[in-house]
Amino acid sequence: MTRESKVDIPKHKNAQWQKFLSNIQMSFDKSDKAFRTHLSRIYKSRSLPFYKLSKGTKIVSKQEGITNELFQYYSEQLKVPAVNYCNEHEGQINRKYKELVNRLSALNDNIEKTSTAEITCIIKILKPKKSTGFDSVSNVIIKKLPPTYIECRYPDDWKIAKIITRNKLKSSILKCEKICPISLLATHSKLVEKLLLLRIRHWAATNRLVTPEQSGFRPKCLLPTPVLSIYQEAKNNMVANILTLALYVCKLEAMGLPQDSSLSPYLLIVFHADLTNYLGAHSCHLFGDDLCLLIKSPTMKKLGSMIDQLENEGTRVCNQ
Repeated sequence: MTRESKVDIPKHKNAQWQKFLSNIQMSFDKSDKAFRTHLSRIYKSRSLPFYKLSKGTKIVSKQEGITNELFQYYSEQLKVPAVNYCNEHEGQINRKYKELVNRLSALNDNIEKTSTAEITCIIKILKPKKSTGFDSVSNVIIKKLPPTYIECRYPDDWKIAKIITRNKLKSSILKCEKICPISLLATHSKLVEKLLLLRIRHWAATNRLVTPEQSGFRPKCLLPTPVLSIYQEAKNNMVANILTLALYVCKLEAMGLPQDSSLSPYLLIVFHADLTNYLGAHSCHLFGDDLCLLIKSPTMKKLGSMIDQLENEGTRVCNQ
């Protein structure tokens, strides 16, 4: 590769990225479809099948052995975690949990039972998809059922989810922690999940648990929002010659449990809704569990002092 080519390639990449951001800026006021179209041109990778599983120094290649290893791994993940009372942080969480349980047990408020009208409203907003789940039932079938079939019952068979695994890496030999599990619910189970989601969302909104900096898994909160917010602020800092440190935090295992659920992502953002309270007076934005933080340096005479200040503040935030 010639020297000119090495110089032209980064320039071309930078120009394409600027063009991509400009298209996002132009389509921000439009539907989310335009943003997804541009994004799909960059990320086109598909999940590859895997036929072997790595466990320590052993390689499991038989289908039955792979199934048993994955079953054992996810069974451990689904267990209730044991409280380490030697850890001050876990002990404080456990004490607060017991206080809340005692406070709730003293209340006489009864949970509102599910009504036929509530189920009917959820059925109406279902998409008329003809594809069936593993229970051989589609949304179209449910939408065509007479209202007299609604009995507001939840049998035990609808509480079982089927877990399928997908390859997150471009490799045929994987470890259990590198596999993305997806839970498939029966079509009727999705109705109950939607019912719980609407109630929990109303409860969280009433108590203002979710911060405005969170843009994930909520109505009218799109993925372009954090992208444009961080991009615009970083651009303004560059124009003003303000030294800025950008931190991007993405958890290796966001939930640690099977995904592809409408309820569990919202429970996740409620779980860490107070995360922004511990970051200090910095600009931040959340999309689900992905955190982006901008730390601006104070004006100093020496560049080295400004860099040291940013490094120390970034280290403090990461350690906290």
